[in-house]
Amino acid sequence: MSDEDAGTRVDTVHDGVPPGVPAADNETGWRMALARLAALVEDGGRPHA
Repeated sequence: MSDEDAGTRVDTVHDGVPPGVPAADNETGWRMALARLAALVEDGGRPHA
């Protein structure tokens, strides 16, 4: 993690992705997961559906 202009940059490495999973789908999954994490942190820890 590092400071970025308007927030925090998170660099990740995802090992063991099955060969049949397109890179774009994997990226979408990461973006969705990080968006949910950000919402959780910004909302004081209350989970969203």
